[in-house]
Amino acid sequence: MSDRTKDSAAATALVGGDHGDPFGYLGPHSDDASGSAVVRTFLPGVTSVDLVSPEGTQLAALHKTHPA
Repeated sequence: MSDRTKDSAAATALVGGDHGDPFGYLGPHSDDASGSAVVRTFLPGVTSVDLVSPEGTQLAALHKTHPA
């Protein structure tokens, strides 16, 4: 199973309230495949999310990966 498939299954479980460890999935993590940082949020109804440093600098615009 690819990381993207596992990620999609985890997101679906989270949306359905069936994820066994939602805070192990949400928030900042290291991507095992690339070693880069990954930040996951669950914000139903939000149209955009910016990742901002503690100093207020915009680091990235997050992209929606699940329709919920």
